[in-house]
Amino acid sequence: VMLALGNAAVGASKFDLAIASFQKVLDGVEPDSPEAADLHLRIGEAYRRKGDGEAAVAWLTRASELLPDQPVVLGTLALVLDASGQKEEAERAYRATLELDPGNAVAMNNLAFLLAERGEDLEQALGLARRAAELAPEDEEILDTTGWVYLKRKETDAAIRLFAEALGKAPGNEGYRQHLLLALERKADRGAAMDELKSLLGRS
Repeated sequence: VMLALGNAAVGASKFDLAIASFQKVLDGVEPDSPEAADLHLRIGEAYRRKGDGEAAVAWLTRASELLPDQPVVLGTLALVLDASGQKEEAERAYRATLELDPGNAVAMNNLAFLLAERGEDLEQALGLARRAAELAPEDEEILDTTGWVYLKRKETDAAIRLFAEALGKAPGNEGYRQHLLLALERKADRGAAMDELKSLLGRS
């Protein structure tokens, strides 16, 4: 009953209630059991959604220690580490996730973006982004990441095409819009059509 209450509380965005419910269940199980690991994962995810990155990292790290072969645990930990600015730790967690789950498009995409942001291993970043796009061709976030890698590689035309495609799928996404504007700014030989597109995007 308490576990169900915690799950319902997460669904209702009542994260403090969810955490308290899960912790009550955790008090009644063996500390190193699979049940405890699952509860650490649930609590860590609740803290992540609540926006408490430090607590989320602590709980998810413990979950990964108890369930070292579960890609969902490592993948969630990687997301939290990435969002909290712990980029080297996030990279290790993304790579560990992909070792366990080589077809994880989310981990591929996020690792590609991380590498591109750092400006290193751009060939590897492009390979990861392309593979993620093959696995999830309709995902606009992956299109945007692939465009970002191309922009970092100074392949502006390819970046513009992908940013435009991502923005077409999610017209309200300001991040995609800014990426496209940046790519257009960097296109040295843009013609009247590019200027018109840039103007329209800037006004919308």
